[in-house]
Amino acid sequence: MSDAVPDNDVGVLAKDVISHVLRTQPDLLRQVLAGDNEAAQALAHRMLNRMHYTGVHDQVLLERAKQHAKGYDAGNDDVWTLGQLITGAKCYLETAFIQLTSGKPIPSCFTHHKDWPWHPSTFKVESTPKRHLIKTIAMLVAEVEREEREEARRA
Repeated sequence: MSDAVPDNDVGVLAKDVISHVLRTQPDLLRQVLAGDNEAAQALAHRMLNRMHYTGVHDQVLLERAKQHAKGYDAGNDDVWTLGQLITGAKCYLETAFIQLTSGKPIPSCFTHHKDWPWHPSTFKVESTPKRHLIKTIAMLVAEVEREEREEARRA
């Protein structure tokens, strides 16, 4: 898998998606940030559709593989049924948004997002918006996979 997509390509992708969503559906991003699962899935779908053109999907798959290797796999994800994965994704999305809109790195004193649903030490501050966005998308994919497994169990 390639991890060679330049940060500026992902930044352009993120700004393009966020700008498009704000222009066409201004409430969608607010709903995602408020923890709305359906809105998060819609945003993830838009981002995944646009990733086809940049090769970022390889990086998302690599991030999911890293998560699985750390024990954040289906068994772990299935425990979080109250929107924790969406909240985690929101934290990384907001951190990326701050970096993208301010043009500044996250200060070293920032150790975790205030809404992070797990122990603060598990939030990893990344040096680029790209890494935060990759983690955002990977966590949204984890939530969609979790919901699919839940639906299959109910069927």
